[in-house]
Amino acid sequence: MAKAATGARRDATEEFLSWLAARGRGENTTQAYRRDLMQFAEFCSMRRRAIEAATIEDIRLFLAKRQTLGASPRTLARKAAALRGYYGHLARRRLRADDPTALLETPKIARTLPRVLKRSQVEAILDLPPDDDATGLRDRAVLEMLYSSGARATELSSLDLDAIDLDGRRVRLLGKGSKERFAPLGDPALDALAGYLDGARAAFLRPETPPSHRTAVFLNARGRRMTRRDLARIVARYMREAAPGKGSPHTFRHSFATHLLEGGADLRSVQELLGHADLRTTQIYTHLSRERLRQIYDDAHPRARIVE
Repeated sequence: MAKAATGARRDATEEFLSWLAARGRGENTTQAYRRDLMQFAEFCSMRRRAIEAATIEDIRLFLAKRQTLGASPRTLARKAAALRGYYGHLARRRLRADDPTALLETPKIARTLPRVLKRSQVEAILDLPPDDDATGLRDRAVLEMLYSSGARATELSSLDLDAIDLDGRRVRLLGKGSKERFAPLGDPALDALAGYLDGARAAFLRPETPPSHRTAVFLNARGRRMTRRDLARIVARYMREAAPGKGSPHTFRHSFATHLLEGGADLRSVQELLGHADLRTTQIYTHLSRERLRQIYDDAHPRARIVE
């Protein structure tokens, strides 16, 4: 009986996650929700209750416990979203009569603006990779691609050779929900990419490199497709030298969008270039741009601030 209950629970969870994927949710979100639901199932088991029969009190206690253990407001909000989605799905499928999350309050997330690099910092970072070895040529191509296309780390990691169109000066990116978009590439990115593909990339191929990895644009030292972690290490390495502070491949994406808006690009165009489904997601960059313009004004205008 216990095995049957566990199997039914797994089936319900997998059905919900498959439903999420079919609606275009990304792999990272789906896997995060999977972990959240498994964690809550274990919590319910300790309270001698099946996850399908959980109450609003169980959910509130679970979230309170995670907060006590140090979970951030953003993490708590994601866990609440996972549970809300799961029980909403069970109610729609008539696998339970009510939705215990109907009265669940969403944890408030303090709005924090992402870090944006100054243009001079970007230029300094892009100048760092050496051009006399394969690793330097690869790293330069990675950094130039991140800044020129605004690609997510996952999009760059999954990039295959047939997605590169050097003659058309663009790259085909596969975004969230398997949605394709074409991103234009500037001259420095095209030059860096051509320099890497001409010979440096071959230096990373190994006899044991699997066929599925041989099509990847960016390869690591083991001859495998670069992962998000590999890309994060490359960014961190060069940022430590030229722009110390917290940063990631997404920092280049934030900088890409902000610099476009500062240069006069309209919000709809930036939305399309970033691959955002909702314009509201892109609007954070207008706020970032305003903040940066205010800082420029305060630093440059002789009467911006009164010095006592």
